[in-house]
Amino acid sequence: MAVMSLIEGSDDQRGQVGRQTGHVWAQDHRRMLSGRQSVLHQRASRSPWR
Repeated sequence: MAVMSLIEGSDDQRGQVGRQTGHVWAQDHRRMLSGRQSVLHQRASRSPWR
């Protein structure tokens, strides 16, 4: 509990770095390596707003 309170109490988000998505190009490379479609294709395939 003490460690968690220190992590949550600090302004620095080092504990959450692994949960952040990162830059778009990094997301794209991870998606392509795992066999999924690129970010560009994913964004283009969404339906338009109504």
